[in-house]
Amino acid sequence: AFAKKQGLDPRTLTVDRLKGELRERFLAFRTWQLGQVVRLWAQYVHDLWPDFTIAICQGSGMPPDRGVDYREYNDIPRLVHLPMIYTSSAMSFAKNVAGMREYLPRATLFPMTSTSMVVDSGWTASKPPRGIYFDFVTSALNGCVGCSHWPDLRRRFDMEYVWEVSRAMRDIACVEPFLFAGERPPQHVGPVG
Repeated sequence: AFAKKQGLDPRTLTVDRLKGELRERFLAFRTWQLGQVVRLWAQYVHDLWPDFTIAICQGSGMPPDRGVDYREYNDIPRLVHLPMIYTSSAMSFAKNVAGMREYLPRATLFPMTSTSMVVDSGWTASKPPRGIYFDFVTSALNGCVGCSHWPDLRRRFDMEYVWEVSRAMRDIACVEPFLFAGERPPQHVGPVG
């Protein structure tokens, strides 16, 4: 399919050429191809349930690192992006969410964080409970519709994480009208200092 769309002789395609000189063109084609599959799937779902919201769980957040351009299918109605941003620090998560917001400024984002040990491309991610608090608050401050987490199943449902998520939800709720509608926060909520 790639050779045909690009006008190339399929007999000349090798793994080395696809990884080398044709890499960018091949990744762009694969992104377009993925977008076509997502569009067909979304159309099928919306034909059955017109008001259904579709969530796409994808990669580690930032497309340049993954060779996928999420803008290819960002115009699908009622689409929510769920980037799996599994980092070991709250600051890395914050930078990634801010990058996603800048990259997809009008998209509905619902990032996922992780409380477990995740190994990906040579790095490990495990976040302390307080980091999860900051991940949820960061998501709200970046205009995301929510935040989710992948739990560490070995720890079961560690109450320290539950407590931090609860605290984050409480603190976000205090300023939610300001975050989502531009309304001033309640009188008792303000900057510290």
